Amino acid sequence: MSSPNIQTESGLDIALHVIRETHEKIIQKYWSVTNRKCKEQKTNYSNFTVSTGHTAVGLLQDMASSRIFTLGYLLSER
Repeated sequence: MSSPNIQTESGLDIALHVIRETHEKIIQKYWSVTNRKCKEQKTNYSNFTVSTGHTAVGLLQDMASSRIFTLGYLLSER
């Protein structure tokens, strides 16, 4: 039998507590790695400086969508 002074938690309260603890552990474990990867670094690519805080695919997409980095612009500058 349970004592009347002890409060029981509902299943939802327990689930929320577990989720919070798990989230905090993930943040503690991966925050420094993520933070280091997201620091802004500069790369010169054909006289065009871009942020490399993401993957190579993202870098290529940024370059392709840039108005500065177009074939016509590069040809007109030469």
